[in-house]
Amino acid sequence: MKQIYFILLLLISINLSNQVRTVPEKYMLKFKCVFAQTSYIEQITGLFDSLFDGGIFSIAGKALLLNDMFHECFNIDLYEIIKKFLPFGVSAYAQTQDILINVQNYNAPLLLRKYLYDTAVKSDIINAKKECNDITKMMPYDKYKNICNLFDIKE
Repeated sequence: MKQIYFILLLLISINLSNQVRTVPEKYMLKFKCVFAQTSYIEQITGLFDSLFDGGIFSIAGKALLLNDMFHECFNIDLYEIIKKFLPFGVSAYAQTQDILINVQNYNAPLLLRKYLYDTAVKSDIINAKKECNDITKMMPYDKYKNICNLFDIKE
């Protein structure tokens, strides 16, 4: 299988060398970044293997393994692209996870964050938002009303 990849790469490089005499420096830096680490090369060959042998989920799984390479070399986050194109029903779980992470990292007292996090996990986001509105009306937490905005679900 690797011989096929090598032949394919050789044919593509011959074709490109006939069309392009000099490659701009920015493209060479990206090309060097992609082929600088053996782990990136193995991930790319694994993706090509799954194109010929695997199903759609195998291909998607191998493509997501390339996220580190895309992020480092091209400054592209594949997970952000996937979030934008997923249907709303599928991305509800991801939204819930994002909300929980944001609650954990919010600049508020630990007791408030812990209570809201536990409420969201045990019941749901809507009940957690109601609890948040009730709690932030009370005296020590009235400065942290903005934490309730984290529970807004984006459509």
